Amino acid sequence: MDQKKVGRWFYDRYSPKKDENGKIVLMTKASFGPLEAYKWGINADNQLYEEYQWIENDFFKDENYVRIITPEEYLEVLRVQPVGNGWIDMICAPDDIEAFIDFCNVIGKTIKGFTWWCHVTEGHTPCGMGGPKSKYYEGWFSEIQMDDLIRFKDNESYRDYFRYEWPAETHYKECYWPGFWLKK
Repeated sequence: MDQKKVGRWFYDRYSPKKDENGKIVLMTKASFGPLEAYKWGINADNQLYEEYQWIENDFFKDENYVRIITPEEYLEVLRVQPVGNGWIDMICAPDDIEAFIDFCNVIGKTIKGFTWWCHVTEGHTPCGMGGPKSKYYEGWFSEIQMDDLIRFKDNESYRDYFRYEWPAETHYKECYWPGFWLKK
């Protein structure tokens, strides 16, 4: 499990495993003031879902829900930003790479490769060309000029690369974020 705090929300990410009801929980988001929680995952019918629970008291218990969501809606939860249309140049924050790979595995998508994007914030000189304003983070993205995608044999090879190899490479830059391309 991986945990981080953003504002008043605590995010927990899980290694995808089916529970006794056939559900796979991918991520939860909880607040302790007021006490409420969201849960995202795959249900027993292999559909992405979002679940919301108001826990603090009985005032808003009727607001609780479970709904089916699209892969694109879950990408918004992960704050993955596609640059174009479809499943290409999906810019992913370094802290969210493992959750993104888990998502790809669960929905049966194979990563085709990735390009690099420099996350440009105030005071940082862009490492590449132009690019879009970030929808979820401060700043914008500068596309790094490359001849081709960086490719590995399967999704787990990408996980290993970002976990072990990339941080140790001599050309490592903290501002570099991958833009994933997925196979159709």
